Amino acid sequence: GRGGRGRPRPGGIKFANDLAQFDTAVDAHATQGRAGVQALCAWPERAMLFTGGLDGNVRMFNVTDGASQDQVEGNEVSALCMHAGWLFVGFVNQPTPGQDVGFVKSYNFGANGAPEIFNFAIDAAFPAAHRARVTSICVGNGMVFTGGEDCVVRGWKLDGKSWILVGALGGQTTHNDKVRKIAFVNNFLYTGAFNGEIKVWDVTGNLQGQFQAHQNMITDICGWTGNGQNVLLTCSADASIRVWDVSATGFVPAGAQPVFTYPPPDLPRKPKAVSCMITHTLQDGTSILLCGFVDGSIQALDLPDFSDLGFLSGHNRNAAITALTVFQPTNLLFAASQNGQLNCFKLLK
Repeated sequence: GRGGRGRPRPGGIKFANDLAQFDTAVDAHATQGRAGVQALCAWPERAMLFTGGLDGNVRMFNVTDGASQDQVEGNEVSALCMHAGWLFVGFVNQPTPGQDVGFVKSYNFGANGAPEIFNFAIDAAFPAAHRARVTSICVGNGMVFTGGEDCVVRGWKLDGKSWILVGALGGQTTHNDKVRKIAFVNNFLYTGAFNGEIKVWDVTGNLQGQFQAHQNMITDICGWTGNGQNVLLTCSADASIRVWDVSATGFVPAGAQPVFTYPPPDLPRKPKAVSCMITHTLQDGTSILLCGFVDGSIQALDLPDFSDLGFLSGHNRNAAITALTVFQPTNLLFAASQNGQLNCFKLLK
């Protein structure tokens, strides 16, 4: 039953050496004074991996041979998203000294020859996507959504050779605080803010509900379906992961309560802020949740029971894990770190 979920196994900290083996680490964005990988995404069909860093570069890796090349974007690359051959890049520049402005650029790698490049602009007077740092980008229902520290989530649609602003969710502001994470799950758009609030929007931009998911910043949002369950998973800087049942309506309704919170109250280890997470299905059919933490650790949890499968080992744990992705063709897990390194693990199951 739910009451037994998430409890630690005897023996203290468990390592997931039978699940994942550390392979290598690459200094992806380790420039002194500007070290840090801020964003990560994969393009499995072309065996490509993209990282964005505090150094203002996007680095493109060929997973097959390890070759890489850089593209300079601005003062800081803060968000990446790959969808159907399109790479979307959120980056920060300062047109006026001391004022961060959030830009978004897209690369159409599906075009013949060199990739086509498109810029996002609110209007001619303000040729940028947000009036502050871009924090998250996702794609859904034929549109691109961008969230920023200006408290707004905007929707964009491709029209010929340009991305046209369709509008901002909620009008002038989407949240009363900075937007940290946006995700498209079950045909609904979830927007999470620094104050722990999450709002739910349908494909036409209508607000379906809002709820106080956490007591601190939302750091990640994802969905999982399996074992007869359909749930939304959220994690936060408040050191918790919460599970929300969406089986009845397809989304989390207003005022909903989580069906489970990890870690449970009796966990002997002190909880730590969760910085990112992803779901993954192992080759043997087991579903797991991989979680990155601000202390540099990475933990694997069984789904749906949240039993502790162990912590990954071998990598440098001196900085927060900022993003995770699994490269399915080669069964590799990549973990980005605030120290500028990109860590690679071989999944053994």
